[in-house]
Amino acid sequence: MSKSANIVAKSLLNTHHVSVKLGMMRFRVYQPFVKDLARAFAKGEINISMSGKQEYSIETISRLLFKRSWSQKLFLWYARRYATYEEISAATMKIVDIVSGKDLFDSVKIDKTRREKVSETVGNNTITGIIATMMEQLNISYKEAFRGINYPTMLLMMADKVRTLVGDEQKIIRGSGAEMARRRGNKKRGDKEQQ
Repeated sequence: MSKSANIVAKSLLNTHHVSVKLGMMRFRVYQPFVKDLARAFAKGEINISMSGKQEYSIETISRLLFKRSWSQKLFLWYARRYATYEEISAATMKIVDIVSGKDLFDSVKIDKTRREKVSETVGNNTITGIIATMMEQLNISYKEAFRGINYPTMLLMMADKVRTLVGDEQKIIRGSGAEMARRRGNKKRGDKEQQ
């Protein structure tokens, strides 16, 4: 099985994880469910966005790793005492990647599209908005969206589901440099003819 197929299969089985080293210990961080993200970010603003703009602190990481408050406190004590700044920074980057599904998206081919006129959307600023969007677009229940399918897998499902191109939307097809130059030349000639 290829590496990309292995990552996708593990993601679907909720077994995909990263290993982070803090001090003398290693911790496994699995792809979170929306309920895990809600718990992790509940102390501050609950603004988990699909663009991955949320802020991670060592406290947030402790809530992502552990459900019980005594485990979170023990982890915080340990990390502050034994982990270096570099280890915490590297762990944070790995955790951000596993939460956003970066390695999952990097391992598969997603069709890209382009539009001349960009339509503007609003919403998806909170966990509740994201759950509603995923429920509607993927036709899944609240239970499945909240704790049945992990968050990165739902993002991949939304990005890769079959849909019809609308309006002036076109699929981007990667070609050779010569082909791109030819298209640019055709576009410039078309612009000159319109003048």
